[in-house]
Amino acid sequence: MVGGNGLNLCLILVYFDDHLVAKKTMAAAKGALRVVSDTFKARELGAPAYFLRLHIEPDEAVKILLLHQRQYTATLLQRFGMAAAHPVRLPMSTGVKLQNTGVFLTPELEKVYQELFGVLLYLCAGTRPEISYAVGRLTRHVASPTVGHLAAAKMVLRYLKSTESLGVRHQADGDLRGHCDTDIGAVADTRRSTKGHMFMYMGGAIAWDSKVQPTVAASTMEAEFIASAVAAKNAIGLRRLCGFLEGHDTPVFIRCDSQSVLAMINNPVSSTRTKQVDIRHHVICERVADGTLAVRYLATGEQRADALTKPLGTIELLKCVDGMGMDDNACNKEAPMEEC
Repeated sequence: MVGGNGLNLCLILVYFDDHLVAKKTMAAAKGALRVVSDTFKARELGAPAYFLRLHIEPDEAVKILLLHQRQYTATLLQRFGMAAAHPVRLPMSTGVKLQNTGVFLTPELEKVYQELFGVLLYLCAGTRPEISYAVGRLTRHVASPTVGHLAAAKMVLRYLKSTESLGVRHQADGDLRGHCDTDIGAVADTRRSTKGHMFMYMGGAIAWDSKVQPTVAASTMEAEFIASAVAAKNAIGLRRLCGFLEGHDTPVFIRCDSQSVLAMINNPVSSTRTKQVDIRHHVICERVADGTLAVRYLATGEQRADALTKPLGTIELLKCVDGMGMDDNACNKEAPMEEC
């Protein structure tokens, strides 16, 4: 629910009988609360610290806000008997192979597997973008999980054990920018590609996605172009929201590690190599032409969306986690950790 426009905007997030009010000044926020209280029975609980299983920890001294789900993570580890598990550094090993064959779980364990991914999906959608690829890959086997799938799922829990307090850190300033990436033909059964994109605002990740593309891409350029088009559609909505908050609109920069995609976007001519790309994906070309978006090249080693499209090694994952604006001030760094 919103009121006002531009810098006078007031945001009221409502979830059943709980709500958050956001405004530029405390006085204006209290004024919005009075408007709500005059219409509904409500009481002020002060600055938010815990909302919808998200911890909200501001540090006024350094102008930083940390969002994490430490309590939720600890609860799910306890629920699935992994509270005392040995922590690991990776949510998924780089060499893991998950297919639709193997020893299938009993009905009881199958139900456990399905319940597990219900809670993991909420976690990765809230404050844990770096586990999105592992969770998404395991969710493809929810209908008929095997012993190997359950073992891989427990590996994700062991990773969460080592990073219970990891969350997204936001600063006092920072523009909206995005990253997109693709792992072509990564799905062994269908040869479809895995696409991922992430958007940063105020120094921290605010939106991310990791999914299998709906069609088989005929080339790396096509797979990357489709991923950039999906990212562009999300960027348009986020740009509108940020422009509403800040009172002005600026181009959103999206980083891509494919030179051929950049050439295609900036010069969208038809050829025998590109005409098979679906028309709906060319929205990014129009938005770049009208100045809404700007796509720039970023070397593969610097691509922060890599963690959303493929399993990474320890150093690469830590680099992506840091690039996503994630921080962990409370994690027990002395606990012994094993490689996957």
